[in-house]
Amino acid sequence: MTDLPADGGVVRVRVINRNDFTIHDRHDGIPYKFAPMNFIDIPETVANHIFGYPGDREDMHRYMAKRWGWNKQEDIALNPKTRRPRWEEWCENIEITLERFELKRVRGPDDPIPADEDTDPDVPDDLKQEELDAAASTLGKSRRFGRLPAMPSAKPASNP
Repeated sequence: MTDLPADGGVVRVRVINRNDFTIHDRHDGIPYKFAPMNFIDIPETVANHIFGYPGDREDMHRYMAKRWGWNKQEDIALNPKTRRPRWEEWCENIEITLERFELKRVRGPDDPIPADEDTDPDVPDDLKQEELDAAASTLGKSRRFGRLPAMPSAKPASNP
């Protein structure tokens, strides 16, 4: 398991607790709280420790039930409506998916533009170079402190 794939992205495991109770657990001294109907993205190592991920679905469910103590008599008894133990239903309500995030370098205003990017698909073709240069000179500058016209009630500056 690795959190940094070779392609420069980040892999996280998304966990959604669809039960009506919160699950609290820890990994390496860090507490994790899986609130009902909320998702949390965790590293693969944490998912392996808490949920037995990745693994066979039945093995993961047994691992979770053992870890959280879902082995009491009332947890093992069959639900008359579904004909399944409660602990299996609780485990089914925990959704675990693998999420991949891409990291993309953001160029700063002083970084050179690579030669292979001659055209930008977001820039209309009918813009003139002067318009592009004018727009580029204002990038990163706050409009709040730009040159504003003087207030009508303001007195003109006098030269002593």
